[in-house]
Amino acid sequence: MEFYSMLMVESDFSFQEHQASSQIIRLGLENSKKAQFGIGRNISQTGSTFETDINFGLFIGKKF
Repeated sequence: MEFYSMLMVESDFSFQEHQASSQIIRLGLENSKKAQFGIGRNISQTGSTFETDINFGLFIGKKF
């Protein structure tokens, strides 16, 4: 088993204001068959007021 982590950040700005942004965070373990599992958090903001939505939970993944 090895430590697995991922951070993905995306933003969408128009010429005048913020449209949407998201951050994806994953922390967990990866086995020898490249399967990952652990905890994760998704954060998204929309509009010029940065209205925020946060989700937290478990994830399962597989590298190909």
